[in-house]
Amino acid sequence: MSSWRIILVALGKGAERHLQPVHTRGGGRASRPHLLTVGAMAAMAAVIDLIVHQALGHGLAALLLDAGPLRLTGLDAAYASDGLAPAARRTLAAAGAAANIAFGLAVMLVQRAYRPKRPHVRYGFWLLGHTNMYMAGGCMTAFAFAQRGDVGAFLSGLEPPLLLMARAGFAALGLAVCLSALLHGARTLEPFAAGSRAAVRRTAVRLAVLPYAVIAAMALLGGALHGAGGGLAEQAAYSLWASQWYLLLTPLAVRPAEEKRPLVPGRSAPLIAMGIAAVIAYIVFLAPGLPF
Repeated sequence: MSSWRIILVALGKGAERHLQPVHTRGGGRASRPHLLTVGAMAAMAAVIDLIVHQALGHGLAALLLDAGPLRLTGLDAAYASDGLAPAARRTLAAAGAAANIAFGLAVMLVQRAYRPKRPHVRYGFWLLGHTNMYMAGGCMTAFAFAQRGDVGAFLSGLEPPLLLMARAGFAALGLAVCLSALLHGARTLEPFAAGSRAAVRRTAVRLAVLPYAVIAAMALLGGALHGAGGGLAEQAAYSLWASQWYLLLTPLAVRPAEEKRPLVPGRSAPLIAMGIAAVIAYIVFLAPGLPF
């Protein structure tokens, strides 16, 4: 308790009950996000995003199209798609990004409807919703003019000028998805930020840039273990797609919150343990690949 409050109480003013509590480092609660906990949540989000993209997206589409998956990894998937019609192959190629968008929107809608009060729950919803949107939009923008990835598979067989129009359409759609997610992410991250603009940006760096670094590292590790071909350059390209680099722009767009007590995801031993388990599962299973 600060000295001026003690004086007010000692003088019998009875004013203390009317004063708003100040959120400080010594106030008995976390004053800033716990970095290890945030990193662990980012690792879990990375694994969930990949499962949504590869298993719920491509994998489920392959089963529905009778092109059962032969192998799933954290970077790509192989399917028995030789006998599929062009329309079916394009559906299979688009299923991953479509699953990420659908899942991301669903998570955002749930967060908006219920507004969890627990900081870890609310931040987990924020992270899952936006990283899924960035994964889908980043895939479209990164590979719209490159003959690789899901977009390359979708565009295979198209001829100019339809090919150029389709490439421009993918780039525009991916950019729209990412920019919309960026603006929404900055606005919905505001309850976690308070204080001066510099303090707000420091908080946003912990909650957005740190997850980017964690997911990028996992993507590079997946490329190294998977041996995607093309060496470090291709691994970096996959990392750029999988890491949703729009997270890096979030600190520039977040504004100070009106709340005097921001939500703070502090230290959580269970979440840290689950994050470690997610990294191990990624290294042991997802990165090398799961045969079917």
